[in-house]
Formats: sequence, C-alpha cells, structure tokens
Amino acid sequence: MFCKNCGTAVREGSEFCTSCGTKMAVAGVAAAPRTGAESKVFESDGLAEVLNVYKVVSFQASISSSGSGQDVAAALQRAIDQEATSGWEFVQIQELTTFVAGSSGCFGLGATPGTTTSMAVLIFKRK
Repeated sequence: MFCKNCGTAVREGSEFCTSCGTKMAVAGVAAAPRTGAESKVFESDGLAEVLNVYKVVSFQASISSSGSGQDVAAALQRAIDQEATSGWEFVQIQELTTFVAGSSGCFGLGATPGTTTSMAVLIFKRK
C-alpha cells in the first residue's frame, strides 16, 4: 500500500508511514508524493518513535574587498528570512570540515597531498 501523504510504499498492516509519519487510515490508497515531511516514524515492537526532520543548507557569503562583517551578517539574515517564508525555523550555523584525499600521481610523479576543506551550513527545523 502507499502513504496518502507522501506516496511512499508502506508495508501492509503498518499503522504509520515509515517515511513521513502519517497515520495510515485507508489501506491501498495511493497519492502523489509530497516533499518537506516534518517527521519520520520508525515502528519497533508496536511503538512509534517520532523524530523531527531538519533541513541543512550550505552558506557562503560573498562580499567585495571593501565588505565588512555587517555584510556577511546581512547575507546570513537574508538566507534565514528566505527559509522562514517556507516554514523553516533557524536553529544554528555550524562549520563542517572534511578531508579531501590527494592523488598518488603516476609512479609518484605529480602526486598531490590531501587537504582539508570547510564550509558553513545553516540548520533549520520545521515550524
């Protein structure tokens, strides 16, 4: 059967959709998929645990050479306001750092070392 809210295939007899958490009212009803589910439900021994779904958006402010911290703050506020119009509440900004592997080149010639890279992400939750 399919969830009437998000269109995900759901196991027969399930009380909740495992993708969006919608209570399954009528078995076998199919619906067009929707995006932006607010919660997910995981069934275990008849118990359902509801978890909030968060949205993560990358953020990079581009300012001119004469720009200031106020320009970055204004860009950040615009990004937060844009998500708020879609029903998302700002939670926090976080920096993510990851390692990018280098290459061994050809017989060691042209080898490049690994590097680290960082990016800022904005974390939102559904209002």
